[in-house]
Amino acid sequence: MPPELRGSRLLLVYLAVVGLAGAIVSGPLFRPIVNYLLLAGYAAVIRWWVREDKPLETHELPTRPRRDVAVIVVVVAVAIAGVIWFWFGTGPRGLLFGIRDRLVHLGIDRAVASKAGDAVVGLALLLLPAVVVSFAAGLRPRQLALAPRRLGLGVVLSIVSAAFGLVGVASGEPPLGWARGVIPALAIVGLQAGVNGIPEEFIFRGVVFDRLLVLLRGPAVALVLSSVLFNAFHIPSDLAQAASVPWWQVVVAAMLNPNITASGLIWGYLCYRTRSIWPGVLWHTTGTVFGITFW
Repeated sequence: MPPELRGSRLLLVYLAVVGLAGAIVSGPLFRPIVNYLLLAGYAAVIRWWVREDKPLETHELPTRPRRDVAVIVVVVAVAIAGVIWFWFGTGPRGLLFGIRDRLVHLGIDRAVASKAGDAVVGLALLLLPAVVVSFAAGLRPRQLALAPRRLGLGVVLSIVSAAFGLVGVASGEPPLGWARGVIPALAIVGLQAGVNGIPEEFIFRGVVFDRLLVLLRGPAVALVLSSVLFNAFHIPSDLAQAASVPWWQVVVAAMLNPNITASGLIWGYLCYRTRSIWPGVLWHTTGTVFGITFW
């Protein structure tokens, strides 16, 4: 564990609870062990890459507690409402299917057309409301970690995910959204950024984690709380795709999912050390398309 996080009992308890309970709920014990080893390895790479950067002094960051808490609550509530509307409503999915069918009619690869519809819906339901709320509250780009820093680190971590994805191809499990041909495959990667790479990193790292970091004056608790909210964000999609499973089991499995938990922690740590969401956007997008960041 990075030195700046070792003193947090909450983080250690969180990792232990998710690891043990997640193993019971969603898989064998060695699954969270592998994920935590990967988590430690990724953190070591990130820390080494930014070793020459001046450590972030959180006590020097300006904050307006009431505003920051309100922004976190509103942005997360709107994001969760958006995914609920998408999975259980008709409007967003109708828009997605309409865009897909129109593009297919124009001769666009069906996988690319479907991903384009996903991207439009993701940007409209998730990113746009979060941007409007954040800037209406007076937050500026530097307060949302929007500076394009350490993109090379994001590229390297994305290559790692791509390499893991090739293992999946070799084992007969093609990565999510792969299309036929190089150009469609690249289009899938680019469009995926609009589906979840940009919206989720902006919301959960740029807004939620960064505001919690300022409010709590340290990264450990901010990482835990932003990770919990990130897990909760995935509950509606899990419920929609597991109709035959009791809802409470789906909720517990989502909150204790060692894969999503580790992802939320490492993308938050990446934002903390680089002071930018963009390396995480690259890595998040590539990890989703190629199917593997954690196991």
